Amino acid sequence: MEPAPGATAGTAAYPPDQIKIHSMSANPIRRRHHTGEKSRLGVPATVTVRAYRPEARELIVERQFPRVGIIPAELHYRVVSKALRVTMRKPAEIAKRYERLLASLTLRALDEVLNASPATLVDSVVFDGRVTAVDPATGKAVTPLLLSLQVERGAFEEILLDEPELDPCCA
Repeated sequence: MEPAPGATAGTAAYPPDQIKIHSMSANPIRRRHHTGEKSRLGVPATVTVRAYRPEARELIVERQFPRVGIIPAELHYRVVSKALRVTMRKPAEIAKRYERLLASLTLRALDEVLNASPATLVDSVVFDGRVTAVDPATGKAVTPLLLSLQVERGAFEEILLDEPELDPCCA
């Protein structure tokens, strides 16, 4: 594999089309392997390979996260005296559910990236999670970084993602 044009010494970046990583889905992390299902909720489901650093055996990937609006503000509906009443979620509950969703999507993406990457080529993954939003001050689209982490293959493989009783998102 030849480094991308313009790559600097020590941080050689390889074009994403030369690195074989499968598209990620937004399915729950409980499944170990990609099933080919597409997101039915409009959740962005793609992990983009940004670079590969062969000297560090490190893959740098980015994932688009959904906006917080994916979490319904309505908790439940009730009919009282022929009128529909809506009970809303508290902002703290919405924030907690959104945080949990991002953690699940991150674990799922890391699991699939490491499973799709040979251990002889990839020892660690740098993961960046971004969301596309509108800056209220300028009205322009922005993609702030919500989450960034680096994980070693060995440490990640110790996490039990398949155990229904365990919840790696809340540990």
